[in-house]
Amino acid sequence: MAEGTKPYRLYRGGRAKGKVPLEKKRPAERTARPRPPHPGRKRRWWLWAGLALLGLVVLFVVWGVLGFVSPCIVPLIPGYLSFVKDIAEQWDTDKTVLIGDVVDLHSISFHQRRPDMPGPSDEHEQALEALEPWKTAFPEARVCIGNHDERLFRKARSADIPDKFLRTYKEVWDTPKWDWQHEHRQDGVVYRHGTGAQGIHPAYMASLRLCCSIVIGHTHTNAGIKWVVGPDTRHFGMDVGCGVDQEALAFAYARETLRKSVLACGVVIDGMPISEIMPLGRGEKFHRSRFKTKGR
Repeated sequence: MAEGTKPYRLYRGGRAKGKVPLEKKRPAERTARPRPPHPGRKRRWWLWAGLALLGLVVLFVVWGVLGFVSPCIVPLIPGYLSFVKDIAEQWDTDKTVLIGDVVDLHSISFHQRRPDMPGPSDEHEQALEALEPWKTAFPEARVCIGNHDERLFRKARSADIPDKFLRTYKEVWDTPKWDWQHEHRQDGVVYRHGTGAQGIHPAYMASLRLCCSIVIGHTHTNAGIKWVVGPDTRHFGMDVGCGVDQEALAFAYARETLRKSVLACGVVIDGMPISEIMPLGRGEKFHRSRFKTKGR
């Protein structure tokens, strides 16, 4: 093949028919037209000052309204005290055991704390107020010390402060007739908060380990009774559920969990357990709508 520039392209297999591609013409550049000068505007400083003042007024109004809405420090479902009193009257009980975690103590928790919850001093004052109707209803109750109740002492121990330098539970919560212990016994039944218990049947597993009848709380999502029977023995494990309000700010961490708290309590008559579920469905006796509540 002769050397030189050819007016066609060479491909393997022969020349390709068609016109030789020419250089495309670029469109002519457009020149920007000068805009006529715009008449100057007067600055309306008084308008902006008025809007800023209005914004401050709205901010203070909103702040003032929200100041009346405080999270519930003992975050119980509305009507839970009425439910417990109703059960005590129905079964004519002569002793009362509070299974533990009487107060939340979120402000001194070892876990991450929410910035929109009150501090220790405010939490203490609100908890004292919330405990008053319980002290009136059950003036001589027995209390199982829960892991939340014990945060006071655990926090002090983390700072190398011995227990003897601290006030007692009775003094801190102004409950002179309440008996605060980690464990109570009555009619051969053990009552504990249940710190460390877990699984589907926490009380049942505790009864197997201790070889005795036991009543616990701690796990909010469990309530009911399970028996262990041998040739010469018979004992039970009863999870009493709880009375917490899932919508309270203190329980915001559990709002997306699949298992919800079982609102209930337990009764033991002469060593025989009874589990009582709180009827709080729509149209039932203890539905939320039947009780007036403060902001949580």
